[in-house]
Amino acid sequence: MSGVIFLHTLRRTWLQMVYWGAGLGLMALFTAAMVPFFDSMKMVELIQGLPPILLAAAGFDADLQVLATPEGIITVGFFGKFALIFAAYPVVMGMRISANDEDDGVMEVILSLPLPRWQVIVERFLAYSLSIVGVGVLVYLGLWLGVALVDVQLDMARMATVVFNVVPVLIFVLAFTALMAALLRRRQRALAVTTAFVIASFMIDTVAGIVGEGLSQTLRAISFFSYYDAAGIVQQGLDQGKTLFISALALLMALGSVWAFRRRDVGL
Repeated sequence: MSGVIFLHTLRRTWLQMVYWGAGLGLMALFTAAMVPFFDSMKMVELIQGLPPILLAAAGFDADLQVLATPEGIITVGFFGKFALIFAAYPVVMGMRISANDEDDGVMEVILSLPLPRWQVIVERFLAYSLSIVGVGVLVYLGLWLGVALVDVQLDMARMATVVFNVVPVLIFVLAFTALMAALLRRRQRALAVTTAFVIASFMIDTVAGIVGEGLSQTLRAISFFSYYDAAGIVQQGLDQGKTLFISALALLMALGSVWAFRRRDVGL
């Protein structure tokens, strides 16, 4: 692997990474800066008075004591509310791995170069995965600056775990998007299927939280948002099993995208 495609992709992507990361980082900064204005225990008492179905729909777990800590307030107020925005970034980047260039007629030119097909997919996937890590770094910096501005007592090591637990989940979405693009070929079809998958995963996770025990909890395992679980990390720490599982799925899907792209014709 020469790294030419990898470096070229990073040069094309770094500015978008900065835009996304800076935007999310500013939201994180604002959330952290607002923590001192909340009386956490009174917030718990207020929210406990809401009907259970509204609590679940709003993304609150049964154990509302997570809101009694600054880490919990930031986790629920930022990571819980912007989950779909986080998921949008790898979808946009994943479409660039093959679908966008193929629809625009550029991929044929790229493949005319003395490069194997697998190298194009693998190096682009690695570059976009690195950009996801970059977004995570900028989000963490936003949290750090927000805490420094208002002098909040925050466990930054725990918040780093929360931030970077999102990375393998987003890389999974990137891999799924790349696989759909390689299988379906056309940009619109791949984007439609991927968007439906993301929204369906979000809805399954939300409905499972409302309904509670039963079949919905079994179905929740197929939603990648169940591996996002920022509030669970604040309360119980990182679930390494979940992280390894979603990372393994991402690797399998990335390999599947390479296999699918190598086996079919490329063109308009």
